[in-house]
Amino acid sequence: MRTELTLTFTEPAGRERRVVSQARRITLGRAADNDIVIDDANLSRNHAVIENAGDSIQVSDCNSRNGTMVNGHPLVGPVELFDGDIVNLGGSCDISVGLRRSAETPKSSRIAAIAVAAVAAILVCAGALLVLAAWRKAEPVTSQTHTNTPRGEEKPEPSPEIVKTETPREVVPEDPRNDVGTAVKRVMSKLSKDNAPYISEAGINDVKRKVEQYRGSTELKERLHQVKQGCSVISVEAERISLRPALVMYAALAKSDEQPGSNPTMVARQMTPKLLSLRATFGTETANSSLLLIAAYPYPFNPQIGGQTRTPHPLASKLVEVGGRRSIVDTSEARTVWFLHEKNAITDEAYDLVIRLLAIGVIAQNPSQYGIDAEPPLC
Repeated sequence: MRTELTLTFTEPAGRERRVVSQARRITLGRAADNDIVIDDANLSRNHAVIENAGDSIQVSDCNSRNGTMVNGHPLVGPVELFDGDIVNLGGSCDISVGLRRSAETPKSSRIAAIAVAAVAAILVCAGALLVLAAWRKAEPVTSQTHTNTPRGEEKPEPSPEIVKTETPREVVPEDPRNDVGTAVKRVMSKLSKDNAPYISEAGINDVKRKVEQYRGSTELKERLHQVKQGCSVISVEAERISLRPALVMYAALAKSDEQPGSNPTMVARQMTPKLLSLRATFGTETANSSLLLIAAYPYPFNPQIGGQTRTPHPLASKLVEVGGRRSIVDTSEARTVWFLHEKNAITDEAYDLVIRLLAIGVIAQNPSQYGIDAEPPLC
């Protein structure tokens, strides 16, 4: 079935633009090498791609800075598009999707037509041979005799269906591990203003395993419902201590995993006082500093307030020990949970809390993709 895709949107200058295409792959973004160039500062140079996946049309985000949504739901992996869908690029450009599929002869009908044509061809040939035999008073056919169709009469053959399509660009299948890596980085970008967060390959694999453990979880489904209802409370708590609402929301979801039956909204309220005290040590300037903040949470740390000396946090001491000035590793990598885990300088409890946070963050973008019947909580 041929699919005609229509994309309608308003350019930043205010002019409505309508693009009709039957191409197998369409790229969108600010760069001039895209199929559809949209000069919007909120879009990345290569922002998104729409592809014909055989029996469906799918849209994928190209690890853009401000993300891509379909009908208000952020993309984690490829999502099928339907007629009437709204694709939002970078939070500012809404694209209306129109799909028109032209009817083709069903496969069963084509097979039947071919069979009928073949039988007809056989009958025609047989009749022609009988006529020729009678005319020539033909001799018995031997292995040396060729039975040709009489001159001027050609054997009818079924005409193959011809569908004109644009030459498809090569599409390299994506590694599922890389899909998870992209999704994790998108979650990490929501924790701070960090547009290029670092995560190790081992970290990606650990998150991927945890995501699979949560697949179809009824407990996580219930917690996602609860946190969606309490998003306004969580946002207020987060803003009160100058943290991103997404950071507090995912942290509360991950922490409540340790307390069966607990409500993530209440857990968020319990966590914010300690997160506030830890923010002074670890900061939240980057995604990885925000994850260090979460990793520091399980450690027993209650320093005396008002004393002349302040006891350093155990995790901060480990950062200095394994990733200090003598380290040859770049600071952006050394000051991370991933580096600490590689050096066995972080507790399993702290590391697992971070992995759960990221895995739940990945799932929360599109719960149904992981067998969980819940709407994405947008705190």
